[in-house]
Amino acid sequence: MFDDEDGVQVLVTLAADNFGGVYELDVWKVDYSAVVRVPGDDAFH
Repeated sequence: MFDDEDGVQVLVTLAADNFGGVYELDVWKVDYSAVVRVPGDDAFH
């Protein structure tokens, strides 16, 4: 989870397959508006 530039929270979910590989990456804002900017690693909490 991180806060977008407009202050709205963005949720991030990573799903793995049975072999441990990335199956799906979902990124969405809690108000369903467009994500403005994906930050660097230090902004995630």
